Amino acid sequence: MINSHEIIALPTRAMGEQDADYAVAFAVPVNTPGIKYIFSRQTNDSRRLDSPLDAGNPKYAIVGGEAVIIFKNVFVPWERVFMAGEYDFCGALVETFAGYHRSNYGGCKVGLADVVIGASHWVADAHGVAGASHIVDKLTEMIGMAETCWSCSLACSYEGSKTPSGAYVIDGLLANVTKLNITRLVYEWMRIAQDIAGGKIITLPSEKDINHPEVGRIIAECFRGKEGVDVNDIFKMLRLVENMSVGAGLPEAMHGAGSPAAQKIMIARRSGIERKRELAETICGIRKDEDFEKIVGKPEEEYWKETKAKIESKKAKIC
Repeated sequence: MINSHEIIALPTRAMGEQDADYAVAFAVPVNTPGIKYIFSRQTNDSRRLDSPLDAGNPKYAIVGGEAVIIFKNVFVPWERVFMAGEYDFCGALVETFAGYHRSNYGGCKVGLADVVIGASHWVADAHGVAGASHIVDKLTEMIGMAETCWSCSLACSYEGSKTPSGAYVIDGLLANVTKLNITRLVYEWMRIAQDIAGGKIITLPSEKDINHPEVGRIIAECFRGKEGVDVNDIFKMLRLVENMSVGAGLPEAMHGAGSPAAQKIMIARRSGIERKRELAETICGIRKDEDFEKIVGKPEEEYWKETKAKIESKKAKIC
């Protein structure tokens, strides 16, 4: 939030008449008088004050800027108020907003996956094991999971539809499936990244120790890779893997755009379970099959009567 220019405040759930005072939506600049931010802590956040190397990703950092936001006597111009008491629209607003947010996680987190997959391959190659079968298998597994999430994200848009206003809306079911996959698979591909990097990502000393005139040489000797690879580059890449696979990025993947339970609720609502039951009942003959005659060319009763007669005839010949 601290990294943003605007705050958009929205309801977080469906509301009833008794909640009308809280059925509000509006936008204000982040520096609007009366807004206070209580900044959240992150794993290893103070490392950013120590050195670029220890920060892990000094150029772009990881997900951050979360804060507890307090509104106290904040003036919101009426033209920037989008909802004021219309509680009966809260459910639809939350569902629509969350759907867009959940759909884009298949692009956002997969972009991070591309980086950590590349870093994992680099670390393996720097130690001369990139071609080992178990490393290739692990990298391939990471790629498969990431591309699965990317496919989900693309499907949300591809299966979307045009609204009467002319805007397009994503497929709500697939959006929630996308985010539910992200809540699981991000943890898995980051786990594999840690596996490939090995214990060095947890035993790597600080940049201050690396640059120490006495112990620095010893550290370099312990962390060196194959011939021709600068050990300082190994330090950088190990810190990058550590930075991406440990800390705030993981719970953000879990809870950003809604926790898993929220996705499961929406998936259950949109799953079309009754239609799935109808299909099963049709296959089993509990429900009339309206398509059978179109496919086979004769009514189902007639078809099975003929089939049984053919079976009995063959049995008689065998006996």
